[in-house]
Amino acid sequence: MRKNIWHRIGGYLAAGLALVACPCHLIVTLPLILSVTAGTGVGVYLKQNPGVVIAVSIIAFIGGLVLAFRWLDSDKHESAASSKKQFQIQTNRPTQPPFLQQEKGGKEL
Repeated sequence: MRKNIWHRIGGYLAAGLALVACPCHLIVTLPLILSVTAGTGVGVYLKQNPGVVIAVSIIAFIGGLVLAFRWLDSDKHESAASSKKQFQIQTNRPTQPPFLQQEKGGKEL
């Protein structure tokens, strides 16, 4: 249960990262990054090489999407497996179809 909570929190954080790092938002985020790093060596480097910011943004976007889908989807797989197991335990249904089952005397139906 605790693992599911951390996967859900991490999934939402990864989805937020993907939303912010989306390359279509670079119109807003690139000037913001340049203004925050203005007057530093990093700011000068990023202003001269915007391709680095674009590449990092694309990698962060794809990585955030992959992590978000993996972590948020793992909750569904685990809950589906546990509910399937509970259903099998509660029903006590035969595992074979009726036409493949044998009677107690060894004769087929």
